[in-house]
Amino acid sequence: MVNIGIAALLILLVGSITSILSKKLKIAYAELLITAGLLISIVYGILSTEPTEATGEFIISVVLPPLVFQAALMINYSIFKRVQKTVVLLAVVSVAVSALICAMIIVSFTPLTLIPALAFGVIISPTDAAAVVDAFKRVKAPKELGTIVEGESLLNDATALALFSAVSALTLNPLIATLDIAREFAGGLVVGLVLGFLAIKALPMADENAQVMITLAVAYGSYLLADALSLSGIVAVAITGLLIGRNWQKSQAKEAEAGLLIGFWRVLAFIVTTVAFVFIGLTADVGMIARYVPLIAICFLAALAARYLSIESILLPASKFIGLVPRTWRNVTWLAGIRGAVSVALALSLPEFPFKSTIVAITFGVVLLSLLVQTRLLSYYIGKRIRANLSN
Repeated sequence: MVNIGIAALLILLVGSITSILSKKLKIAYAELLITAGLLISIVYGILSTEPTEATGEFIISVVLPPLVFQAALMINYSIFKRVQKTVVLLAVVSVAVSALICAMIIVSFTPLTLIPALAFGVIISPTDAAAVVDAFKRVKAPKELGTIVEGESLLNDATALALFSAVSALTLNPLIATLDIAREFAGGLVVGLVLGFLAIKALPMADENAQVMITLAVAYGSYLLADALSLSGIVAVAITGLLIGRNWQKSQAKEAEAGLLIGFWRVLAFIVTTVAFVFIGLTADVGMIARYVPLIAICFLAALAARYLSIESILLPASKFIGLVPRTWRNVTWLAGIRGAVSVALALSLPEFPFKSTIVAITFGVVLLSLLVQTRLLSYYIGKRIRANLSN
């Protein structure tokens, strides 16, 4: 059993050193963190006889809420309002379509049967908020495009979690799954609106220290309350963050961005992002991943193809309703579908069944490829191919 204090100190040290090296070497922070986590995991595996016990619940309930809240708090609400229809289509419909297409490709080209393939399709369908925000910090893209991609990453976890529950329980009836997603989204929306409204009323009456405490309480409180009611905690957190962020942007001067509240959430997001990426490296079983290299490569390509097809099949027919999204923007949205800790957490949360170890291994492998390869493809595409014309 790893001492919690030592683990926390290790993560803080790794995060600090990695942040410095990232700037010095001009290498993505996420790449260095995952590499460090993998090296630590390998050394621990050599020196320790005790197996590492990893759980996805830690990422979903402890790390994800502050990441989603901070991203929602910082998002430009006026821009988000213009692209919210596109965001909802990508976060709900496209994720479900992508999961289904991915499963069909895997069934056709690998030994996996329908249920394991569906499980993997759902697990790998959501984009990771931490990975997406980290990638977009390093590339210059139009604000509306960045808002579309970041907005999708805020909400698509909720769709994946609802679909994951259905697949885990083997309730694959499309009508039931659709109704469950609608109920969880609507309920999470209500919880987020109520707690966001209460927080907005309380914040002006508090000093800076109390404001930090209030926002931290509603970030976790909205998730816990919605989750306790079997509703979408992620939607609740995102809506609460959007409401508080909108109110903050309207009521505060631009200088407030340098204040304690925003500064606190930037630091906390940095810490939990570090935890999320190191978690991937620490919990990865390098030996298991090596055994499934060919299958991982096929599944990575399947996930890429499924996301591309889902985006094209959703956004093009909906252009009359949401406006035409330029091809270059759709391509960036496709490449920005970076997978991360959420997918790993879902894989680790699978109930025990014969294919669990296989799915966990290929999920880790695909996530590592996504973070190490896809982020570079995204940077290359924006930096070398379309930067001059991206705003047109």
